Amino acid sequence: RNKQQVGLMLLDLDNFKRVNDSLGHRAGDELLKEVGDRLASSVRESDVIHRNADDEARMDLSRMGGDEFTVVLNQLDHAEGASRVAERLAKAIARPFSLNGQEVIITCSIGIALAPEHAEDVEGLLRAADTAMFNAKRQGRNRYLFYREDMEGANLERLKLETELRKARERDQLLLHYQPQVDSRSGEITGAESLVRWQHPEFGMVPPFKWIDLAEELGIINDIGEWVLRRACTDLVSLREEGLALPKVSVNVSALQFTDGFVDLVSAVLEDTGLPPEALEIELTEGIMISSQDGAVRIVEDLKALGVRIAIDDFGT
Repeated sequence: RNKQQVGLMLLDLDNFKRVNDSLGHRAGDELLKEVGDRLASSVRESDVIHRNADDEARMDLSRMGGDEFTVVLNQLDHAEGASRVAERLAKAIARPFSLNGQEVIITCSIGIALAPEHAEDVEGLLRAADTAMFNAKRQGRNRYLFYREDMEGANLERLKLETELRKARERDQLLLHYQPQVDSRSGEITGAESLVRWQHPEFGMVPPFKWIDLAEELGIINDIGEWVLRRACTDLVSLREEGLALPKVSVNVSALQFTDGFVDLVSAVLEDTGLPPEALEIELTEGIMISSQDGAVRIVEDLKALGVRIAIDDFGT
């Protein structure tokens, strides 16, 4: 339009999951609403803002899923204009939020694509902006990047990681490491915490931060979580049969696993493996308890009724 460019910005909140885990989903939803309000007040009337979420559209915010926002920049004379907007939006989001009486500071990663330079249709622009945003995350978050063709390699790397992760369990690439739990007063070992690891024949030992969130995005975290639970219980039974009297094993549980069917799963695993309930400790984050208080408390009570121990992980963080 008038030889001007159109810019598409894809903005993703950095470490948004931590807000949900520590303060609960209600606080997370409130944060998303406040971020949307700040973005809406920081762009021109000729620009369009959308948020990917599942709830209904409100005013100039069209919600379609997740913690990502798209901003369409109309009538751009040059790329520097998009840079200025990205800096303005990032500063707006970086101002402290007040959630549940607690000050929260969050940053964002922004990918920018321009039409017709980077793509000529909406699908191409979205793909280019997503690639740029993914690279901004890889470079440390809290920054914006314009799309470049040489970024496609990173996109392909993520696609390959997704493909390989889906096959990791059936290929026996997942394994558990155990971290001793020690009584600080007596020095005695009171148990062991199970830590899942991914050993890939090409990638080597893939750090958890590279694939745990990805497993949640792909919807396979429940399958992995069940495997961890079964393996940890089986391993402790084997250790006891060999004469090692380890009191208990701890298993971390994702918020996505902690649903009504989780108690039945734990009960079935204990029965299948023969592990006494008191020898299993389920570690929950504080955020799980906050996000769905009534439902979480009910599940905890049912687990205790089985005789399973409960521990709160990352308390106060």
